[in-house]
Amino acid sequence: VVLSAEIPVLPLPGFAYAMTDFTSSASYLDDVLTITSFGGKLGGGDVRGSGEVGIGEEGIATMDMRIEAGDMVLSPMERVRAQVDGTIRLLKDRKRFVTEGELHFKQLTWGREIYEEFGFSSEVEPAADTGPSFFDGMSLNIRLRADENFIIENSLGKFNGRFNLTATGDFASPVLLGDIDLGSGDFYFQDRSFRVINGRLSFVDPINTEPYLDFRGETYVKDYRVTLNMSGPVSRLKPEFSSSPPLPPEEILSLLALGEAFKRTYYSYSGDRSTALNTASLLTYQIADQARRRTPGGLFSLDRFRIDPYIPESAPGGIAARITVGKKISRNLLFLYSTIVANSTVMAGIDEVPIFRMEWDISRKFSLVGGRDDRGRLSLDVKYRKRF
Repeated sequence: VVLSAEIPVLPLPGFAYAMTDFTSSASYLDDVLTITSFGGKLGGGDVRGSGEVGIGEEGIATMDMRIEAGDMVLSPMERVRAQVDGTIRLLKDRKRFVTEGELHFKQLTWGREIYEEFGFSSEVEPAADTGPSFFDGMSLNIRLRADENFIIENSLGKFNGRFNLTATGDFASPVLLGDIDLGSGDFYFQDRSFRVINGRLSFVDPINTEPYLDFRGETYVKDYRVTLNMSGPVSRLKPEFSSSPPLPPEEILSLLALGEAFKRTYYSYSGDRSTALNTASLLTYQIADQARRRTPGGLFSLDRFRIDPYIPESAPGGIAARITVGKKISRNLLFLYSTIVANSTVMAGIDEVPIFRMEWDISRKFSLVGGRDDRGRLSLDVKYRKRF
């Protein structure tokens, strides 16, 4: 029996897209459907293929299909858009049911968080269970490759990079293995953007899908170059800071919190006093981070919230707290306010006034900074950064 078909729109089960202008030519003999050729459009790109399908008592018993596609523009998942070429082979017999092949991404924009599950569906909610599916029992072994034009933009930052990954495991809940290399971009940490020096996100464990991050970035605050190093599982990252000129760790945290309002102070304390200050700095760092994460979005939400230990020059025997809050008025314009909180005895010896600051990042090299310092003096500065 010779079969042919022309279908304007052909839905694909379990997938958010349909093929258009579908045509096929096939023959059927002795329970074997031989597909000489088929083709159509998917996501604006050309799709063609051929193969054989064996029919058994319970439906499809065997399958060997080969598919090639080019220049498809798809959104296989929410907040993901790609232009992709691919070669896919579907194999099914008594021992296996697998889809294998390679997808080469010419362009890919990824807006999902790294902790979100990986899946081939753009549906907001899963469809109701309607019984057995064609994809039940299917496993994946698909290489995913992008040499350039790969953009990540999520809560971690905005990056350009490349990747060499493998989608493996069950079709309903696949996992990723491989590496994503970050070539350039900005990493968001504690309300500041760190320029990527080098970075790699590795998926190495098929059981625990949490990726491992190895990252090094830099930012310039006031007259300091601050370097951020992070290495470890994403949920348990421990940032390590260094600066040039060098600053103690607690002062680097204050520098990042206060920005252009930072003022370095010098003290000579015993080891116990210094240890207490370092501990307080880490505790307030964590408290402020939790408070910032819980602040709801909206016009009156805070883009920067920090609590840092503070030892007044005029009252060296006591420890106060400096509270810093900030709000981004636009993408490159930040308003920052900082004040000191302490008991009445310590506050009586403090002659500093609240600080306010406006920071406008015109470009990576130029910024305009204006405001009032802790002595009440007004200033307006133009900052130029150049790396030697």
